[in-house]
Amino acid sequence: MKIKMAFVVMLFLSVQFLPFQSVVESAMMENNSVRITIIDKGMTYEWEYDNPNKYEYEIGEKVVKGTDAKKEVIRMISLLKLNENAEVEDMLECVQKQYQDIERLDVRMMNAEGQLFTWVWEKAN
Repeated sequence: MKIKMAFVVMLFLSVQFLPFQSVVESAMMENNSVRITIIDKGMTYEWEYDNPNKYEYEIGEKVVKGTDAKKEVIRMISLLKLNENAEVEDMLECVQKQYQDIERLDVRMMNAEGQLFTWVWEKAN
């Protein structure tokens, strides 16, 4: 009985203290692809994910792939709190802390069922 109780406690604690990145990675695996584009002060930033393990991060003409890109993609998805029920105004509020002169936000996500979700915001002229 003590062994079962110890196992349950260890399981509970391991779930409670999972790194947030693991939670985001698990959520990402439920999606086939994610594309995020931000234009800020004329500079284009792009974050891309394709299931199962393709990550790409672009700043202007510079393209980053691999582990560094994965970190950036996960960071941006976390920042946006991206999910199927997200609101573009909420995502905009989250990114404006880092990109104060944002001109355009374009987020596209395709889930495992092939449904495409699109959020676009453009600064009024």
